[in-house]
Amino acid sequence: MLLSLVGFAAGLIAAGWFLRGDALEPLTRANLNLAKERWQYADIRDYDVRLQINASEYAVAVRSGIVTQVRVNGIEAPSNTWRNYSVDGLFGTLEQELDNLTDPTLPFAAPTMVVLARVRFHSEWGYPQRYLRSGGPMGKTA
Repeated sequence: MLLSLVGFAAGLIAAGWFLRGDALEPLTRANLNLAKERWQYADIRDYDVRLQINASEYAVAVRSGIVTQVRVNGIEAPSNTWRNYSVDGLFGTLEQELDNLTDPTLPFAAPTMVVLARVRFHSEWGYPQRYLRSGGPMGKTA
């Protein structure tokens, strides 16, 4: 039990150190909806995005609002996943994350997990600039 508490405290300290100086805020429906409104108002239809997801780098090209290419670590990804990597697709992913955080009955929800979900949206155009999701089990230990 003591080791569990020490591990949890160390995790909190590490998260605090990692987040220091970084203007991330908790992911909420309110800030997500505001960001989506800004993105829709900006009406940016042609853009390139670079995403870092775990240890992989995604290069995404969007033209006329349609994803035209996704490369993962320099290799073209299957086209059936492309829409997930547009800004609208990222908003959809964040909505699903919120659903999973708030409804433990959903298939990808983790009712025994404590999840930290923090985000930074571009202040003018609304697109997600950074998203951090971290979690760990909080169930009983032996």
